[in-house]
Amino acid sequence: MKIKRLISTFSALAAILCLAAAMPASANPMAAIHVTVPFAFEAGERAMPAGEYEVEHRSANATLVITAPSGERHALLTFPTGDPANPKGPRLVFEKVGGTYRLAEVWVTGAATGAGVPATKAQMLVAKGAKRERVEIALVSK
Repeated sequence: MKIKRLISTFSALAAILCLAAAMPASANPMAAIHVTVPFAFEAGERAMPAGEYEVEHRSANATLVITAPSGERHALLTFPTGDPANPKGPRLVFEKVGGTYRLAEVWVTGAATGAGVPATKAQMLVAKGAKRERVEIALVSK
């Protein structure tokens, strides 16, 4: 039963990644955002090193595409977060628990809401009852 569920999950993720890679650049009205992240962090289930990143939020399909310093591209599903009546400036928001940072939100210029990145089950278990800290990094459009 667990193997079927795991295969189903991997199949869905593979389909999402294929769709994200196949979408033309014109599908995203936002320019790519470049940011230097000075610490290692988790984005979904991926461990990401400190470094220069390119971030694209494709609001039409609620996808966040992150290009790592190595050139690898990772796609994450997002959910809308924040108050549309009070949009925030462009930035990445991380949740720090202990010594681990998790990408929690992405806010891009011109968007009425942010893109929330869901925590994994493992991240939720670690954070349960622990002190959480918000860490924000301003974004610069290129």
